[in-house]
Amino acid sequence: MGVAQAGIIFRPQPAITNWEVLLAQLSGKAVMEISQSASPRFDTRNPGDVLVEKYHDVCVISNNELAWDFLAYQEKDVSILYEQLGKPELFIIFCCYDAGGSYGYAFVENGQRTRTRLQTTGVPRLPPLLETGPPKEFEMPWLQADHYYDDDEEDCPVEQRMKIFYVGDKDNWVSEDGLTGRLLRESMEINFGVCPWTSAQTPEYRYFRTSEKLKETMDGQTRPGGGSKKAEGNDGAGFFQKLKTLLKS
Repeated sequence: MGVAQAGIIFRPQPAITNWEVLLAQLSGKAVMEISQSASPRFDTRNPGDVLVEKYHDVCVISNNELAWDFLAYQEKDVSILYEQLGKPELFIIFCCYDAGGSYGYAFVENGQRTRTRLQTTGVPRLPPLLETGPPKEFEMPWLQADHYYDDDEEDCPVEQRMKIFYVGDKDNWVSEDGLTGRLLRESMEINFGVCPWTSAQTPEYRYFRTSEKLKETMDGQTRPGGGSKKAEGNDGAGFFQKLKTLLKS
């Protein structure tokens, strides 16, 4: 299995005390925290599922809907996002979808988008590579790297073979299809000291769902003999009162 994650990585300043409020602002929908055991079919590719990972002072908010449009539409304004996140000096919007071959990152520094790169494979209405802003210093060795063509594809015409980039000796290499994924990983490690899918650190995980998704989950949970079953840990009038309050906020 490959990585399938998109979202935002940043250092909150000050620390975030109410994630439900922040995530509601980001998504435009009421959001509630759920336990991992009460999260059937939880998947951050779903619009209503949001994962928060905390690595000491670094936070990662993962949800495809929060990130994708900022990468695919590089003229999209980031100023509201910057305000909602508490005006961090730097945050990176990212996506890493190994199965689909989509990798991207957008640097936002002091509220200004300074660099965006999105590489996709077969995504309708998108070219294979979109870029805005000058490359960052860490990108240059790879963007200027030497290359060769995969020897395992000698029977194919050169233009159809996989291009392999390498820096230094040929043991330090990356395929053309994976170049932006490599740069994405380095962008996180250099600027935040952690990449969620390669780090040996164990973060604090917190799971959230929008009210719409919670309602779908509860409506869809039925007992074998029929009849509705409320989501585990969300039983009782207190849950519904909290949901009603969030919906009004």
